[in-house]
Amino acid sequence: MNKPFISAVLKILIIAFAFIGLYACAIWYSITILSKDLFEASQDQIYQGIIQLIFYLSASVPCFVILFYAWRIARAIKNDTIFTYEIAGLIKKCTAILLIDDIFFIVGNTVFLLLGWSEYVFYYFILATIGLVASCVLYVLFYYAN
Repeated sequence: MNKPFISAVLKILIIAFAFIGLYACAIWYSITILSKDLFEASQDQIYQGIIQLIFYLSASVPCFVILFYAWRIARAIKNDTIFTYEIAGLIKKCTAILLIDDIFFIVGNTVFLLLGWSEYVFYYFILATIGLVASCVLYVLFYYAN
């Protein structure tokens, strides 16, 4: 496979991930958290839903920052400048962002679990595990790109 093709495939995947992320943020979080019968919900349940929505949306922002950096890395593959200090620095930033966001996500979901606010905590811990594995993979890439 040639480098422009690999770069194009990566860019298509990045765009797909961006649309999936936007869908999750705009539709899934809003519907699952705020659709708890707002007319029959107590004031506490409404506050819980709003707090969860703010938490999950704020935990999603770093993922979009990583997609921006991934786009730059895909462009570097096309230009054959993938093994440079600049790209190694981008991979290191992605690793740090993902690791910090993952820790934030785990701590927040642990709090929601202890408060009994979320029914989907098990699935969120699976997502957190995937994030930890991804940050480890990025760290290995950074190590070899450096």
